Amino acid sequence: MTCLSSDAVRGDGNDRYDTLLKDLTIDTTTRISLDESNREVRQHSGVGIPSRDGRYVVFNAEGVFHRDVGWVPIGPADTSTNNVFLRDTWAATTELVSRDILGNGNPESVGAYLRDAAPARNEVLFSSTANYLDGPDVLPWFVDELCIRNWAEGTIERVSAKPDGGQSSSSAQLSVLDRNGRYVAFVSDATDLTTDNPLGHSQIFLRDRHSRTTTRLTRRYDGAEFDTSPFFYAPKATLNFDEILFGAALTDGFTPNDDARWVRLYLLNRITGVAELLSHGSAGEPVDNSTFAYDISADGRIVAFFTRATNILPMPNSATAIYVKDRTTGEIINVTAPLGTSGTFIADLDLS
Repeated sequence: MTCLSSDAVRGDGNDRYDTLLKDLTIDTTTRISLDESNREVRQHSGVGIPSRDGRYVVFNAEGVFHRDVGWVPIGPADTSTNNVFLRDTWAATTELVSRDILGNGNPESVGAYLRDAAPARNEVLFSSTANYLDGPDVLPWFVDELCIRNWAEGTIERVSAKPDGGQSSSSAQLSVLDRNGRYVAFVSDATDLTTDNPLGHSQIFLRDRHSRTTTRLTRRYDGAEFDTSPFFYAPKATLNFDEILFGAALTDGFTPNDDARWVRLYLLNRITGVAELLSHGSAGEPVDNSTFAYDISADGRIVAFFTRATNILPMPNSATAIYVKDRTTGEIINVTAPLGTSGTFIADLDLS
């Protein structure tokens, strides 16, 4: 988790967001965002992805957490470049893992952003406007590409790749990595990843790392092209990647009963290509507000989502809240109801 509070762990005096790891079994909290000399850094750190045993945590952070951070812009605090680091909580070490094919940090004097990680496979998925594989970068400075790096082997591969393996001309950022190592689902408006996105609308694509092929996943239910480009939120997936969970807005047509006024939650079957609308009112009517955060269990049975819609459950039991849906029984529960009025927070959900 990320936390700005200075009293969550001892010795926190940097007045910045830190990455923390809480062990719910023994009720301890460990500070992850320390540099290679185990000192705090007066820069923000962000999301962290832990291994199952808690030994390793991949985290995103600004500042010089490792000596190989190659470039820090001149300016006031909090203007630093982002990089991706690996904290070994047993050995108390921090390593820079967003490195290029030569092992250098910050190629072209830019950083990298953590998108996902599979610690059990020693793999990190990140985006950057730099060319981490076969520079120099020939694309405009604002085009991000996705890469996967194995920090144990030092190998790196391009995820948002054209059929010939080269750089795509459009950005790819929002993404999810298969823990088994085969697939990556990601959002892009590129026309050169596949041959079937002629209008250049944002779509969710699937990269098969085994066959080194990319497939467009999202389509209108009737087979036509979307009238306008969808606005996607980051996809999530089941363990076998047979189902992709995503939020979308600004267009309708994923299902016959769409409503483009709000961010809606969908579940896409990768095999059949059919999308199911999950965020709807208790009587099947359109929701009256947006869904901003969500996750799905490894087997696909449980979906959790945060929404500001007030008609998910029959009134007056419904409110802005986090809901959990059992897709087998159809039951939906407001799990934040005991907390009372939830205000306007946006939760970050994880069903791992």
